[in-house]
Amino acid sequence: MLEDIRTKMMTRIVQKRKLCNGWKQNYGPLVKAKFD
Repeated sequence: MLEDIRTKMMTRIVQKRKLCNGWKQNYGPLVKAKFD
């Protein structure tokens, strides 16, 4: 069970990191929407 949690967390971190690498600024799109 713990191994399943570990693997899911690791894959989620990789997905989030790939998403963040696509940002053009130093902050996310939700923060940018508040400033605009």
